[in-house]
Amino acid sequence: MIRLCGGRDNDLVTNFVKYRDEVAQNVCEALDRKKQLLKTEGVHYVAPKTATNCADLLRFRQEVEEGKSWSIKEIGRLKNKSQASLQEYEKVIDAMKEYLAKVGSKFIWSDKVTQRVKEMKEEVREILKSNRKDVGDYWNNQEGLVTQAATEKEAQATLAKKAAEEKELQAVQRETEAEEKAKQREHDAMMAEAQAHSAEEKAKAEKEKADATIQRAEIQLDAAKRAQAGAEQDRDKAKEELGLGQRMMQTAYDDQVESRVKQEQAEKAVVEAVAREAAALKQEKIVENKMKFFEEREAKVREACTTVKAETTDESDTSFTKLYSSVAGIIGF
Repeated sequence: MIRLCGGRDNDLVTNFVKYRDEVAQNVCEALDRKKQLLKTEGVHYVAPKTATNCADLLRFRQEVEEGKSWSIKEIGRLKNKSQASLQEYEKVIDAMKEYLAKVGSKFIWSDKVTQRVKEMKEEVREILKSNRKDVGDYWNNQEGLVTQAATEKEAQATLAKKAAEEKELQAVQRETEAEEKAKQREHDAMMAEAQAHSAEEKAKAEKEKADATIQRAEIQLDAAKRAQAGAEQDRDKAKEELGLGQRMMQTAYDDQVESRVKQEQAEKAVVEAVAREAAALKQEKIVENKMKFFEEREAKVREACTTVKAETTDESDTSFTKLYSSVAGIIGF
């Protein structure tokens, strides 16, 4: 062409080269703009970290930053939307590839355009690969976090379940121990009741013995009183006999004419009367001592009885046995 047009310095050749280079440059710049648009499409519509075309995805990213958690089902739904966006993006990539093929075919005369088309094809593949990786990595990471959280929650739930089972086992053990203690207390109460009943029966028996002892003491006291009365009668009779003897002696002395035998009889009667009186006085002293002894013992018996009656509320075997022994010791049984 240069030879046909008259050489490189020809205006037609110069203008042609100039316009050819301008066209090639414009084509390359157009390809760069389309590549940038393709990247922007991936950033705003495909990459989950930066996409702005899905309200649910925007809300998801915001709540994740705030520390809120989403379920695996909700994440799967958002992942499906991202994959759908990726599929649409792949269609754009395919269209870009067709476009690059047409550009390469149409501008095959330009080495610059041909080289740029070749570079663009590689860059488009890398862009698609990067977006696929972003989508896959992002959602795999989110699912992993949810799975990890679910695993941690499951572990916590397992620990909580184990702790609950241990607490339940401890509660059952405490309940069993409480039942055993209740049964033991019930048994102890029954034993105490039986012992109390036995002590009550024994106390009643001891009280009956004490009452019988008191009755015997009262009978002995009555006998002593009767003995004292008999001694008093004997003393009175002795006094009468002494008076009679004295009268007889007086009569004997007055009647000196009486025989010696009567006088001796009278003196003997006086002696006997004196002896009987002395015996009566001695018996009276003995009876008085007995009366005093029985009165003191009666006082002690009544005091012991009063103590027994005052302590009847104490139904212990030891208390009644001690009191009965005290009464019996006082009376002499």
